[in-house]
Amino acid sequence: MIFAFDLDGVIYAGDELLGGAVEAVATARALGYATYFITNNSRQESVELSVKLQSMGLDVAPREVISAVETAGRLVSQIDGPPQSAMVIGSPSLREVIGKSGVRALSYDDTDPIDVFVLGLDHAINYQKLLAAHRVLERANVRFVAVNNDVTFASEGGTVPGLGAIVSAVSAAAGRAPDFVAGKPEPHMFNRILELEGAEARELIVFGDSLYSDIGGAKAIGARTVLVLTGVDGREDVATAPLERQPDWIIESLNAIPFAEIAGAKS
Repeated sequence: MIFAFDLDGVIYAGDELLGGAVEAVATARALGYATYFITNNSRQESVELSVKLQSMGLDVAPREVISAVETAGRLVSQIDGPPQSAMVIGSPSLREVIGKSGVRALSYDDTDPIDVFVLGLDHAINYQKLLAAHRVLERANVRFVAVNNDVTFASEGGTVPGLGAIVSAVSAAAGRAPDFVAGKPEPHMFNRILELEGAEARELIVFGDSLYSDIGGAKAIGARTVLVLTGVDGREDVATAPLERQPDWIIESLNAIPFAEIAGAKS
C-alpha cells in the first residue's frame, strides 16, 4: 500500500506543521507502507521541499516528494517539436527546472523566439509580466503550460490566492486555457508515484484537503481518498460535492487516520 500526503493543508500550513503529521508518517512506514508527499507548490522543487520537511521533523528524501514544478519540467520535455525555448514566469527554481528539461528558459522580457510559455506562482507579478504573457499567447503555435490551477491554497491564518488566480487573468485576456497543467487534479503526479512503485491505482491512498484537486484527481485514476479537514474544504463542502469528488474517508486531522479500517477496506 502507498500513502501519498498532500503538503499544504495536510502536512503543514505555511511554515506551521499540522498536528499528527510526524506520527502519521511514522505509523505508515512502520506498517510497511511506501510514503510520498505530493504538492501543487509551483515555486519549489523536491530538494527544497524535502529540506523544509526535514526542518519540521519529518525524515523525507527528495525522491519521496512529487513536485508540480518537476512535473512541469517533464511535460515541457515531452511536448512534440521538441521545443527549443520557454518563457518562464515564476520562481528561480521553476526556471532552473525548465532549463534542465532541455529547453532554454527565458525571462518575460527576453526578445528571442519562444515555443512554450510556462506559468508558476510569481510573488512579484505585475502588469508588464501579464502583458508579456498575453503577447506570447497571441501566437497560436506557443504551448501554454501552467504548473497548477489552484485558485487558493492553505497557509497560516487561512487560505491565500494561488497560481490559479493568475492563470485565470492570463487566460481571460488571451482567450485560451492552458494546454497542459502539471499539478492536481491532472493525473501526472499520481501516475508518477505508481510508476516509481510499479503499483496499481487501487494500492494508492491519497490524503488531501481539496475536494477538487486532491480527492477528485485521485479518484479519477482509481485511487482511494481521505479528506483531511485541516485545509481548504470542510464537511459542508462534501455535502454539496458531486460523486466524483466524494472522499472514501473524512478525518479531522492526521491524528485520526483509521489505519486498520483502511487496511481492511476492499479496494
